[in-house]
This record gives sequence, C-alpha cells and structure tokens, in this order.
Amino acid sequence: MSFIRFVVFVALILTVAAGQLASHGSAQVDLNSDTRRSLEADILEYERLLANREQELEDIKAALGDTASELASRIAERDAVSAELAERRREREQLNAQIAELEARLAATAWPTSTNDSAS
Repeated sequence: MSFIRFVVFVALILTVAAGQLASHGSAQVDLNSDTRRSLEADILEYERLLANREQELEDIKAALGDTASELASRIAERDAVSAELAERRREREQLNAQIAELEARLAATAWPTSTNDSAS
C-alpha cells in the first residue's frame, strides 16, 4: 500500500502546486484536465498492479507453506524409519548376544569326545 500512498501523495502535491500557481494568478488549473485524468489513470493502474503483486505474494506464501508442510511430514517419516531401524539393530544385537551365550552353554555342557573311546 505504500506505493499507492506515494502515488496519491505525488498527485496531491501536483494538485496543491497547481493550486498555488492558480492562487498567484500566474496559471489556471483545470480540474478536468488531461493531466489530472492521466494521474488518476496512473493511480488506478498502480493500484491494480499492487493488488496483482500482493496476490502473487500470497500465492508464493501458500506454496511455501505447502512445501514446508510436506518437508516436515517427510522429515517426520524419515525420523520414524530411522528410529525403527535403530530398534531393529538393538534387537539384532540382543539376539546375537543370546545366540553367543547359548552356544557357550552348549559348548560347556557337551559330552567330551575322545578318540580313544572309538578304538575300544
């Protein structure tokens, strides 16, 4: 909106300046002059352009919001998968430790085999 205010301000200054000149008798100001109509047309055009720009910015913000939401969702999914993988690794390590313990027990309780026993 600041650009519109600037254009209105410039138009107001030009109108006041023209009024000052008219009050001094050095020039006449025609309120329906081509210059005034041109300024009003420019103001309307700048307002239209500003509205278009604001809509474009809103569209960009919406697109960025969608992208941010999608990224947050994907990051959450990735984190969940990483946590599940870490849990599976811990489970595998526990199973490997249990297997090693069972193998050690088996080796400790196994009957000793001797080559002399088979010769008799």
